[in-house]
Amino acid sequence: MATRKKPKKMNRPARIARSDADLKVASTHLHYELRMLRWLALKFADGGLPDEQRCAYLESFVVHARNLFDFLWPMKARETDMIAADFAHGTSWTAPAIPSVLSSIEGGKGLSWFAAKYSAHLTYDRRPPGRELEWPAGAVAQELDRQVTAFVAAVSASHPLRLDDVWRAAPSEDVRRLYAGLVPSATAFTGAFSFTGPSLSRRLPDQE
Repeated sequence: MATRKKPKKMNRPARIARSDADLKVASTHLHYELRMLRWLALKFADGGLPDEQRCAYLESFVVHARNLFDFLWPMKARETDMIAADFAHGTSWTAPAIPSVLSSIEGGKGLSWFAAKYSAHLTYDRRPPGRELEWPAGAVAQELDRQVTAFVAAVSASHPLRLDDVWRAAPSEDVRRLYAGLVPSATAFTGAFSFTGPSLSRRLPDQE
């Protein structure tokens, strides 16, 4: 009886070294992801959003959060995926341990799992109505902002030509107020973020 051969393991090719000019262009997209994360965090902090609008903002927030997370801590990066390591060679930056606020979501499954199951894909892993999934969106925004800012500072110190001029602008006063705790803190508005529960089980206006 013929034995089935085990498939050969494919070694991933070494990543292409990107030029400073290429990285500078790419950095504008990284800046967009962070800018949108900040803007959405401010929207949540303001409160008073209609249910459907809150859900739309939340789903957008999750996508931008996941993009930044996978940039800093890539698991299976494709050759065309932007990752922090492309910028970091020759700098003092190395990827830190994943902060607990990002790794402990949904019992330790983490931010990328959460985004995949609750936003990017329709799966049976989602919780049923009545078992609300709450997570610290404000704390997630603050931690990702802190990690990206530290990364950018390290790249800027050694290889500033890898970063576009958009990174030289200071955060807005609203962002500084958000992170200084002058608007509702991460803990205070944690409970406002859930994909299930009464607010999402209501019929939409055109269905009533």
